[in-house]
Amino acid sequence: VLLAFILGCINAIDLPARQSFVVYLVEDREQLPNAIALNSLLINLTRFVGPALAGFVVAFMGEAVCFLINALSYLAVLLALRGIRARAGEGSAIPALRALKEGLNYTFNHPDIRTCLVLIAAMGFLVTPYVALMPIYAKNIFGGDATTFGTLISSTGAGSLMAGLYLARRTSTRGLRRKVALASVISGAALAVFALNSRLELAYPILMVLGFSMIIAIAGGNTMIQTWVRDDMRGRVMATFSMAFLGTAPFGSLAAGSLAHAVGVRPTLLACGLLAMLIGLIHTHRLRQKGMLKSA
Repeated sequence: VLLAFILGCINAIDLPARQSFVVYLVEDREQLPNAIALNSLLINLTRFVGPALAGFVVAFMGEAVCFLINALSYLAVLLALRGIRARAGEGSAIPALRALKEGLNYTFNHPDIRTCLVLIAAMGFLVTPYVALMPIYAKNIFGGDATTFGTLISSTGAGSLMAGLYLARRTSTRGLRRKVALASVISGAALAVFALNSRLELAYPILMVLGFSMIIAIAGGNTMIQTWVRDDMRGRVMATFSMAFLGTAPFGSLAAGSLAHAVGVRPTLLACGLLAMLIGLIHTHRLRQKGMLKSA
């Protein structure tokens, strides 16, 4: 528990810093949406590809080897950071509490960013906990093992990869708001359908749809936020984004695990999916009322 807490503290610094750093790696500002989309793809895709690979490693070599390989993989990160040459950012240091207050005021007074973060927080709390419950699904519902878990998560990863490549090909954010809203609804619907499904062969395409729609919603939302935000507020807004997505996911997993223990894993995932779909529909309706989908 202590090591997990320390890792969470590190990630709280790491993710906003990496998200903000992308801007200073791109010299041509017209290429910025593509760079942001690729960065979002890598961040979100690895959340699904990693567990998939881990499932196969655990099945054939055991848990300890899986953790060891994961630790060694960070050497590649250190080598990449050593090779980066970025242009310097502008601005001067300000007191931490003042920076925090300014960042929160800017974030929650920006209607587009605020609305997008609320949707992403809902996705993080309601949809992503399915990963924590997937081992139970693989064993108890489908009668499988670690390999089954790996193939199930791999299906999500395949859908995520396709979504990421789609976002990376886009040259602007035009029409992205509409797609993010639709993807949030589809994510909830796919999770609900997965909860109702009992056939392993049908689980794979359902999870591909879930992975595709989740990345469109989360990485697409990230891309829009990064294009809306001012450069001097980017790090602080990305820190809020981290809280909205990565910060809510563990609490969602805890709540889903507790509920699954009480009522069962399938009713839990069904409730999460239906709630996520409802929130997506409310979000879409509000955007339509404001006329924001016509010009999105």
